[in-house]
Amino acid sequence: MIEYRILETKAGYFRIDVIDGKILVRTFLFPTQSSTPEGQLLAKNTGLQKLDTSYLSMDRLSSLMSSEVMNNVHLQEIFQNAGCQSLFELYEKVNVLTIKHPPHSLCRRLLDYLGYNNVPVSEEEFV
Repeated sequence: MIEYRILETKAGYFRIDVIDGKILVRTFLFPTQSSTPEGQLLAKNTGLQKLDTSYLSMDRLSSLMSSEVMNNVHLQEIFQNAGCQSLFELYEKVNVLTIKHPPHSLCRRLLDYLGYNNVPVSEEEFV
């Protein structure tokens, strides 16, 4: 795997093969995907598997680059404990460039799925 950076911040990996002296890029891996070091640590810490991260849209940059996810203290702890702190750094750098969408249920869905059912989610956490 070759680390890929956006604005000098790790955004994932290119999975490559070397065939007959040529480099073949097979795919891009987002840090939360199961075959990355961070994804493996995320699975170990939370019990989430490949289908879980896909179902929760955790395998897409566009899903996680929202204030409701990036500013939630519970999710920050989960992602940082898995070594995904670069996602927060990236969010800070690209936030000024992104189109703002109204909050959707991804934050609540992630918290519910991870067993944080009784954690209050206030609008202040999303500002």
